[in-house]
Amino acid sequence: MINEDSDWISRDAAVAYVGATLHCYREKALELVRKAVNNLKVKSRTVHSSPEWLVSVIAGQEAIHSDHGESIEVCRKDVVEFCLELRQAGTRSAQAKIGSNAAQRRGQPISISVRSAINELWPGGIPADLMAKERDEKIIERLKEKNKKTSKYISRTIQRVLKADREAHKEAPPD
Repeated sequence: MINEDSDWISRDAAVAYVGATLHCYREKALELVRKAVNNLKVKSRTVHSSPEWLVSVIAGQEAIHSDHGESIEVCRKDVVEFCLELRQAGTRSAQAKIGSNAAQRRGQPISISVRSAINELWPGGIPADLMAKERDEKIIERLKEKNKKTSKYISRTIQRVLKADREAHKEAPPD
């Protein structure tokens, strides 16, 4: 005998499942379940039973009310498929953000200015005997000559640009 009621779970159980599966807070999981039900991605039904008294906190005060014997249940299979769909969509968007040119795609004008200053100062590459502090000072001086904006963290930006350039040269196929 097949129990058709096992195909349905309470809305609260669905919210708990979505929260645990997608690693999000209860409020976000509740919002996702609510939207899925409203958009008919997840089937729902109203179940009638004996009324229960509920306690809710509204505007900082406890309010006692009845659920009138009605509760909402959602299709277990639909919730599982919905979560799988959201996880796959999240994975695709995360993979799109990963890549060797990720910093350039986000647009970091300071990095672009630093890269330009390095290329102008040392077209053949930065000399190996040049100290990091001296290198940074020359780059900052060049940026100021060109009226480019600098920050107190410019040394980190310089290091990030140099690291990205090294990694790009590693990935480039030999000629």
